[in-house]
Amino acid sequence: MPSSFIRQNRTFSPDEAKMSAATAIDYDDAARSFVERIENLRGRDAAARAIGAGSGTLENIRRGRRKGISVGLFVRIQGAVIRELEKEIRTLEAEIAFAEQCGVGADNGEILAAQAAMQKAITTVERLTRRGRAE
Repeated sequence: MPSSFIRQNRTFSPDEAKMSAATAIDYDDAARSFVERIENLRGRDAAARAIGAGSGTLENIRRGRRKGISVGLFVRIQGAVIRELEKEIRTLEAEIAFAEQCGVGADNGEILAAQAAMQKAITTVERLTRRGRAE
């Protein structure tokens, strides 16, 4: 293998090339996870419309048949997941507020489960938006 190769008018050392390949695999895995999540929330056709991609493209990503994910497609997938999580957070907030207005105690199992689900969604959105800014 040559000591370096050229990609998009830039020369990468062998170490950088390995790092780039590892990053690509991470993005493919993340895209697969995101597609699974949004398809589970909305269904494949609705997810495809939300992302702006064909349902076959999402199926190929989910099954690992794509050799790589473009940055633009990855950003659209991630954005759709964030929007769905934010929608879920708003729904959980409304349900918790309604339960509290009805006099359901804060120690109720369903309230605690809704609060835990909401916190998990908030944490995930924060992590995803932080990742997007850092990269």
